[in-house]
Amino acid sequence: AAGALPPPPLLPPWPQPPPPPPLHGGWPDQASGTSDAEPGISPIRRLLSRRSTIRRGESLEDFAASDNVKAGPAIMENWNCDHYTALTSPAPCDLNDKHGNPVVNCVSTINECAVLAALSSDCSDTINYYGGEKGPSGAYPGRCMCVTKGLECGGFTSPGGTVAKVVPLSSLLDVRVVYLDK
Repeated sequence: AAGALPPPPLLPPWPQPPPPPPLHGGWPDQASGTSDAEPGISPIRRLLSRRSTIRRGESLEDFAASDNVKAGPAIMENWNCDHYTALTSPAPCDLNDKHGNPVVNCVSTINECAVLAALSSDCSDTINYYGGEKGPSGAYPGRCMCVTKGLECGGFTSPGGTVAKVVPLSSLLDVRVVYLDK
């Protein structure tokens, strides 16, 4: 069809691209020569995929998997940050806390929590999620918060609370091509 783009290459470009910029940094933008700290442009948004909204009929898991950030390894476990911004999923899970009350800002996965934090201009690059790689758990299962930009986590012990950094996917990948001869 006229104007159609060619299909993307099947193999990643070689050699590997340079490491991504820091989540909240000041690397110059190569296209415009401006700083990532430029007002109105969130540096963390630059790490996200081309789209940042969920499409009608799309599952939140599919949407979250399409983004270029996820939760890094836990930096603290069984901890609740006290300087936080609560984050809510557009498709919240339906779980109750240890008191039997609904978890109002329930998020299904720690990686979805990382994506929500990356999309919020109020968030630093640190999240606090009740659960882990295996899903929601602890005193407030699925509760998703980020440490408010400019503040420290602070906090107190709380069963199931996981503190992690929001990291670009490329920092978690180590792609190696190996050719085996028979």
